[in-house]
Order: sequence, then structure tokens, then C-alpha cells
Amino acid sequence: MSMTDSSEALLDGVDAYLREACAVDRLHKAFDGDKGLADGMWRGMLELGLGGVAVAEAHGGLGLGFADVAAIGERIGWAGAPGPWMAHTLAAAAIGRAGSPEQKRRWLPAMATGETVATVALCEDAAWRAQDWRLAPEPRLSGGKDYVLAADEADVAVVGLAGGKLGIVELNGPGVARIRFASTDRTRPVGRLAFETAPVDLLPEAFGAQLLDAAAILLAADAHGGSARMLADVVEYNKTRVQFDRPLAGFQAIKHKMADMATSIHPNAPLYRQAAATFEQAPAEAALGASLAKAHIAETFSTVARLCTEAYGGIGYTWEHWAHIWLRRAMFDYAWLGTPAAHRERCAELLGW
Repeated sequence: MSMTDSSEALLDGVDAYLREACAVDRLHKAFDGDKGLADGMWRGMLELGLGGVAVAEAHGGLGLGFADVAAIGERIGWAGAPGPWMAHTLAAAAIGRAGSPEQKRRWLPAMATGETVATVALCEDAAWRAQDWRLAPEPRLSGGKDYVLAADEADVAVVGLAGGKLGIVELNGPGVARIRFASTDRTRPVGRLAFETAPVDLLPEAFGAQLLDAAAILLAADAHGGSARMLADVVEYNKTRVQFDRPLAGFQAIKHKMADMATSIHPNAPLYRQAAATFEQAPAEAALGASLAKAHIAETFSTVARLCTEAYGGIGYTWEHWAHIWLRRAMFDYAWLGTPAAHRERCAELLGW
């Protein structure tokens, strides 16, 4: 799938920014709780227009196709960038594709600039799938959603409702409480949103299942970027680390381990890109590809992250080394939206097995 010159230029700009802004020493400080650094990284992403990648140009965004959005997600995964980009982008995509003209005019321009930060609230009683959602406005919303990205900083949430429907809830409004969880991945903290007769604005189209597919694809893109980054870093380390007067990369056992990881990662970019292209052209047909990509690439990331951490030797297990940042992101990508086993079961159901 070819990209336009403008898309390639944007990706080059994103790469250049993230390599500098998320250099490992800065990223580690943000991971350790330097909120000023983390917020600065997010502001820089907004200045590049990344808050509006899924927002149409008519509403002030970049109006990118979903394949280009997923490619940006890969770069963010490679950099380990903190912030609410994925949830914010998914919320914008939901409103842009399923919202009314009035909802689009109200929310999308401010989301494109980052003046309004958005998230998605999809998990309910440990259930991710849209057909399992039971939360319903009657006419107001009471209940809760768990594992919500950026739950403590978002201004608005697109909430999954019974029947695969979606609704917009203003999180600073009445009837909303936020409970932050202790998250393994500090670059993407999660929490619970509790609703008590909270006002909700329903999106006219039932887009919940498609939104979950979009989320699975962006998660797969993030996982591919993260696994590629971990391998690239550990290869460079093994080229310079000397043992018995030889670089570690010269030992056959090390070379074979690196080669095995490289061959496991290589097919994954086409897998998530094809899923993203299908979502862009026919969202109703994207479920199988989205779940395959999420299951396979998240599992690859988990395996690669563990092996790369081991390949650093003892220093890979220390807090001071940066390997644990991507190891934790791998754990998040593995679990959020459901495990690889759950997505393979969904694939079997879709295929009628």
C-alpha cells in the first residue's frame, strides 16, 4: 500500500519530533513521574497536528485515512510516547464517523487542537465486546466503565452502551466520578469512570463494534512499533558490549536469537496495515483482520520484550534501564481490549468454526 508524499512528510516529521522529545533519558523521567515533561511531549504532538489526525479538514483536523493514522500509531509505539493520543484519536474517529452534524461541530474542532482531550470508555464488568455491554441511558447514565485510558485527564468520553451504541459524556459534568488505577504502563494510565444519573448525548449510529476494531488496529500498530524498537536497541547494544574480547553480536547464540526475533517481527507491519486499509474502506468488514492483528502482534511484542530484556543481561532487569518501559507497554497491549486468546476465539466465531 503506497503512501502519498504528504503522508510520508508527516511521518518523517513525527519521527523526527519523537526521537528528540522522547529520547530515553527524557522518557524515563516522564515515566518516573515528571508530569511537566510528559505534558510537554503531548503538547508537541498537538502542535504537529496529531490531535486531529482522525478529524476531517472541515472541522480543523488533518483528515487522514485510517491507514495513515495507524502508521502514526506505530511511530508512537516505537518512541514509547506518553499521553492520551490513542484514546483521543479513537474518540475523534467515533464522533467523526457516527456523530450527528451538531455533535461534530461541537466537539471535533476543539479535539483537533487538543483544547478538549477525549477518551473512550469500552470495558464493562471485564467485558470488552460490544454485544456484552449493558450500560444504557434511562434517560441518564448509571453504572461504570473500567480500564479507561486517560480517565483522570480527559474532558469528554465516548462511552460504549447496550446494543453497540455510543454516547458522549462530559467528564467534568454532574454524575461522573473518576478513580485512577495503579497501572503497570505509566505512559498510558487507566482508571474507572463511575456514572450516577450522568447526562449522555447518544451518537445516532451504532458504531461500537467498529470502534473496538479501530482500537484493536491502533493497539496492533503500537505493539509493532514497540517490538521493532526493542529489537533495534538490543542489537545495537550487542554490537558494542564486549565479552571475551569479542562483541556479543559475534556469538552464534546471540545472533540466532536476534534473527529469530527479527523474523517474528517482519510480517507484522503488513498485517496491521492491511487491517487498517480494510477498516478505512469497509469498516463493517474489518473485524477479522483487526482481531488477527491485535492477537498476533500483541503476542509478538510480549515475547520480544521479554527476550530483549533478558538479552541485556542483569542491567535489563533494573529500573534504571529503559527496557522495562517497553516491557510494560507490551503487557498493556497484550491485555487491553482482551487477550490474544480472546481475539483468536473471536476470529474462530467470525469464521464459523
